[in-house]
Amino acid sequence: ESVTPPEVLREELDDLLLAAAAADTPVAELEFLDPLPEHALERAQHRLQAMRAVDKAGRLTEHGRRLFPLPLEPLFAHLITAMPDTTSQEAMVDLAATLSAGRRLLAAQPPDALEALTQWSPEPCDATTRIRLLRADPPPPVRVDKRALGEARSIADQTRTALRLGPRNANAPLPRDTLLRAALEAAPELAFVRRPKRQHALGNDEREIEVGRESRFPEDAVAAVVFDDHSIPGKGTTRTLAFGTCMAPVAPALLADLGLGSVEYGDPAREGDRIVIEKRRIYAGRVIASEPTEPAGAVLRRAAARLILAGELLDGAGERAQEDIAAWNLYLKLGLGKGEPADAEPWLGERLEQLGVESAEDLALIEAEDLRYDGIPE
Repeated sequence: ESVTPPEVLREELDDLLLAAAAADTPVAELEFLDPLPEHALERAQHRLQAMRAVDKAGRLTEHGRRLFPLPLEPLFAHLITAMPDTTSQEAMVDLAATLSAGRRLLAAQPPDALEALTQWSPEPCDATTRIRLLRADPPPPVRVDKRALGEARSIADQTRTALRLGPRNANAPLPRDTLLRAALEAAPELAFVRRPKRQHALGNDEREIEVGRESRFPEDAVAAVVFDDHSIPGKGTTRTLAFGTCMAPVAPALLADLGLGSVEYGDPAREGDRIVIEKRRIYAGRVIASEPTEPAGAVLRRAAARLILAGELLDGAGERAQEDIAAWNLYLKLGLGKGEPADAEPWLGERLEQLGVESAEDLALIEAEDLRYDGIPE
């Protein structure tokens, strides 16, 4: 693994595991002259399980049987089957074929060719550019690798025949939004966002890439679906550098809408009789969505506890609870009683739960006297 580019190893292991499962012999039951990288093998197993291609025992599933005959690596085959309709499935076949051809479709372009390419494929998106290149030749100034393009078209034709799809059509619709949404639903790890403090880099929860030199990914885009990347050894280091070679910009809101990342809450605030708290969705260390919300349940109880201790809710209850709890903790230290020390905020949250607080309406029924801390005996 230390001398093999990560994306090559990833593709080879995915193919190996799927082929072994198709032969009804999971990789765990095979013997190799050199042991396979254990961590990489484990990640490949998780990837194929996430694709529903193999089960936990490494056996081929029915979905895996549909993927295996396709002349594509397992991830791309999985994305094709994940498309919601024929139009997006055909588009994904064409994109996958260009990614499986193994070489760049576009050669280095002179300035006039770049302008012609932009007019012909206006979206700053590598995925749509590749699909258009597979379906039709670009204007004459644009330079293409004819050998790679021919190989990609051959793969697309084979795949379309295997899936009983129609022939390539230069005028077929290109449902970019549908394709990208379905791809992220099927393989969330393809979502990357720019690092907040390192704008040249993008990451997901596991990996980091930089924008490839030939990519059309725009400088002001925050999020991307990265269908392919290329790794090279880093100068003077033992790690590899990955560069995105097929990147499709998407709105961060799409990642949030699909539930990617985790939810965090900011500090609560009072707005009249309401408690409002900022709800943030974080992906790869970046806020991809935020909105004010009225909390409920455990989030509401934590917010109310903070406001009570800050003196912004149930006037006097927070100060008295802190004093009583501090006295109880000192009482224990002096050896005058038995029990556990307490902390004001968690105790208030637990007390509100005991009182049945689940909503703002429940909280409105609570009085300061309900939050007395019975610590030191009278």
